[in-house]
Amino acid sequence: MKKVSYDLTNVRAMSDNDSDFVNLMVHTFIKDIPRDLERLAVAVGDLDRDKVHRYAHRIKPTLELFGIESFKHAAALELWGKSDV
Repeated sequence: MKKVSYDLTNVRAMSDNDSDFVNLMVHTFIKDIPRDLERLAVAVGDLDRDKVHRYAHRIKPTLELFGIESFKHAAALELWGKSDV
């Protein structure tokens, strides 16, 4: 499995360095992102553009907030999901 780097700088800045908020954001990320990635993968496999758009749109800002470069892939999937080509 590929190791993914993350960066909490944006989360800390957003929370004015509130450790409780940072912990809540990390906990929410750990809980929600795997489920949304699974749903996104299924939607891609099914070529369900509406769901691809919805899940990519949902995870993209979170990935970007955590400094995870694959937010760019989510952005590309989001655009694909919106297109009809």
